[in-house]
Amino acid sequence: FGKQHLILVGDDSGSMQGIASRATMEMEATLSHSVTEFNKQGLHTEVSTYLFGSMVRRLHHRSDVMTARAPRLTGGSGGTALYDAVTAAVSDAKRTKREGEATLLLIFTDGYPEGRQAATAQSVKALLATLDDSFTVTIAGPKGNPYGTQGGVVEFARSIGIHDGNVVLWDATDSGTQILGATMRAATSNYSTSRAGGSSVGNSKTFYEDVTTDLSGVDTGTLS
Repeated sequence: FGKQHLILVGDDSGSMQGIASRATMEMEATLSHSVTEFNKQGLHTEVSTYLFGSMVRRLHHRSDVMTARAPRLTGGSGGTALYDAVTAAVSDAKRTKREGEATLLLIFTDGYPEGRQAATAQSVKALLATLDDSFTVTIAGPKGNPYGTQGGVVEFARSIGIHDGNVVLWDATDSGTQILGATMRAATSNYSTSRAGGSSVGNSKTFYEDVTTDLSGVDTGTLS
């Protein structure tokens, strides 16, 4: 059997407070769906989860799929230590990488890095440049240019070495978060299919770009 390491890195900064419950539900659904899809391909899956606000918290590290749960967001953790969170997740994954394993990193945030951090855009980009073809790093970020940033999420992703096709934009609302969850699950299904047969090469540069499912029909009228 092949091996799969699934990593969720979630924004739990103060700006997430209004959608924390919905985001938790969608991440739970994405984790469950992803593990199911990987199991279909005969992949032994381990899960790591991280949350970041002003600081980075590692909740699970290579937990088996029976004990790992998506992080519970509260939206009460101050700033946005995104650089430090990506650095922690990638460094942990590199240090403990298993032979024949592919790694999928799913980052979601409703903003951009804020506050003092040990890592920088330059150091994150340098770290990602060291990854081999078994790593896929993706990011879901806010539509528009919050906080007056220039270039939006795509330009930000480029600045830290994430491919355009691995970027998706979302509205930080309950309905937007539900659509994001559906998009992440569709993308993960495509990715798992590409790993059929246990190939250790899991690298994708078109993770979100390859999603062709029509998500306009996602039922956002049942939001609680």
